[in-house]
Amino acid sequence: MTRKFFLFLNLLLIAVFAYRLLALYAEIKYRNTKGQNSVDYSLVDIKRPPLKIREEYRNIFGLKLSEIAKENSKPDSGNRALNELVSGDEVVRVIGIFISKDIRYAVISLSHKKKKHKKEVKKVIVGDKIKDFSVISILPGSISLADAASNKIDLRIFVTVNG
Repeated sequence: MTRKFFLFLNLLLIAVFAYRLLALYAEIKYRNTKGQNSVDYSLVDIKRPPLKIREEYRNIFGLKLSEIAKENSKPDSGNRALNELVSGDEVVRVIGIFISKDIRYAVISLSHKKKKHKKEVKKVIVGDKIKDFSVISILPGSISLADAASNKIDLRIFVTVNG
């Protein structure tokens, strides 16, 4: 009796194993052919004619096109980067300006020209000292510094976060 039982149990286990093996084979085969039967989507290429800008709209600042070209080709005078101040061998760079209901502060980095890999990041508020300069105002687009002779320097930032 036990021999027949174990023989029946072995045949049952072999049948279950064969069934699972067949299911696994079918899944692998389906996975390989799935990409071939999938629907290809094609994006529609819309070709629009270029917008024609009337001459009166181009001239919104009262300049002729030749004057606009001259105006755009002028080099930027003053500081090369509007978000940094070079004082001797030290560079003060504005990283970000953060304004919330309670406080306004700016994040700056101080670095040396010779030691480019050493940067000191500081959070400053109005009244703080940065090297020889003091922070006189922090606005959404810029931070204003003044030196001992009350010369005002505006450092602009291009990304602001209002909280």
